[in-house]
Amino acid sequence: MVVLVAVKIFLCSFLYAYNDNDQLLYTSGKLKFSNGFYQGGDDFEVFNSAAYYRATDTIMVLDPVHSFYKPSPRAHRPYASAFRPKAFVLMHLYGTQLFHSITGKDAGTVDSPNMHAYFNFYGCILYFLAIAAYIISLFAFYALLQFLFGNELWARAGLILYAIIPSHLLFIGLFDSWENISFYVQVIFFSHLYLAVFAKKSYSTWGALGVALCVLVAFCRPHLLMTFGALLALVVLYALFAKDKSARSSSLRIVVFSVLLLTCGLAFTFWQNNKWFGKPFLSTQSSFEFFQGHNEYARSSWNSHIYEQHKAYFDSAIYGNRSPEQIAAMNLNEYQEASLYKQYADQWMKHHVTQELLLTTKKVAGYFIPYNHLNNRVNLVTVLLEAGFGLFCLLVAAALLRFRKNREQLWQYVFIMAPVLFTIVLTIMFFVGYRWRYYAEPFMLIGGMLAVKHYYDTKRTRNTLNA
Repeated sequence: MVVLVAVKIFLCSFLYAYNDNDQLLYTSGKLKFSNGFYQGGDDFEVFNSAAYYRATDTIMVLDPVHSFYKPSPRAHRPYASAFRPKAFVLMHLYGTQLFHSITGKDAGTVDSPNMHAYFNFYGCILYFLAIAAYIISLFAFYALLQFLFGNELWARAGLILYAIIPSHLLFIGLFDSWENISFYVQVIFFSHLYLAVFAKKSYSTWGALGVALCVLVAFCRPHLLMTFGALLALVVLYALFAKDKSARSSSLRIVVFSVLLLTCGLAFTFWQNNKWFGKPFLSTQSSFEFFQGHNEYARSSWNSHIYEQHKAYFDSAIYGNRSPEQIAAMNLNEYQEASLYKQYADQWMKHHVTQELLLTTKKVAGYFIPYNHLNNRVNLVTVLLEAGFGLFCLLVAAALLRFRKNREQLWQYVFIMAPVLFTIVLTIMFFVGYRWRYYAEPFMLIGGMLAVKHYYDTKRTRNTLNA
């Protein structure tokens, strides 16, 4: 583990991945020596939103210059927004205060001359959090592998493979700190949950801390709320049928603790959005992204310029042939605007069933193209991961046929498959995003290893019987 951690620290300290953007096709995934901590355009946008929030003390406003690509009739003036996670804005709000208290420099305003220094400070904190999460995830994943395989050789091999998966070692692992933290914390959460349910591990203080960290990360990456929520629902479903009362008690305690934390954490977001928009909701981003994945010009992958490319069509379909001046005169807030796009996507799906089914097929097929985020080239490791997951699906099908004989084994397989299936559901709901499949890859790895071990164990048993 020391070697794995040392390699990770070296890569993250001295290198970063960059891409050549040829229109909408990312093709490189090359490495360069870093001269600071990487921060993308999204981070600068959220930083500016925090600065506006501090100045107005009432609303969160998107920076009209560095705003995220989405349709808006208010392209050149600030406006109240619930597009980004509140947690990100609050982190920059308090991060700039911490930066000021330590350095004496003010970086809490838009276009501050100290902003670059602040982002190095902010990136440094995220760097150490990511390394800490990585180390904890190694121990958690190793404990999970030991339970699943009951063999040190298999567990160590699985740990090494987990550490060198290219997507989180290189293509995402070197430049997107919050994605890293989310990835590792999901592994910690799943490992603890799985061992508590199936290995009958006691619910400890460390386990509670792991769940709390996962809830915190879910506020920064809201799409993980679906994965965490679905896993907790599976735990409840399993507990209803569990014969072991101690397993049921331990499982349900995790669920209750997690739900309480989620409720408390999300309450602030719902309250703020209700205050600003008159409706309690989580984010407007899901509505805009849902529109991205379900419309006349959707092609299964993300296209940030789809609205601008077909502006006349969408203005006519969504705003009822109104002119740009009339649309602006409607004075819609972001929630009302997002609702219109969500409504259009719902109606389009209802009236274009054949196209929607074809689009869904393309999305699922695109999900399994062995590319990585920002690296649209076939990657051999990704090919092997997906092939292994395919074998695991056959193993699950076989377990399903023997359901009455071994229900416990089938439940274990379902839990391992769940994170993969949830990312596929996200793909169908929105569009193909290898950042989402990235979260499924550790479980593809486990599934493939289980399938291979099952093959060797079966072959060994047959050879013993025939001897």
